[in-house]
Amino acid sequence: MNLIKVTDRKTEKMFLDTARVIYKNDSTWVCPLDNDIKAVFDPHINPYHKHGAVERWVLTDDRKKLIGRIAAFIDFNLANSYEQPTGGMGFFECIDDKDAAFLLFDTAKEWLKEQWMDP
Repeated sequence: MNLIKVTDRKTEKMFLDTARVIYKNDSTWVCPLDNDIKAVFDPHINPYHKHGAVERWVLTDDRKKLIGRIAAFIDFNLANSYEQPTGGMGFFECIDDKDAAFLLFDTAKEWLKEQWMDP
């Protein structure tokens, strides 16, 4: 498995495409609009970025097929208002693979710890 940090347009597209790949055979799944997801992570659109931080990753298998994604985030206005500094995770999508899921969750958790948060 290959864990890739979202850092540019190519990896952003991979982040957006991951859910489409995972749910392509699920007739009940409705794909969110790419522009809506992009807006969440765009500091020029989402005012949260003025007082927060976010990181995203995608996961591929050894054949470079998309198999998962996750985002970790911190709202500095709220993080330290709790008894323990708290961050969060979201945008989790993953194939049915325990190792892949744990790699994504552990990556987000470690990033939050590096930011002095208790995930």
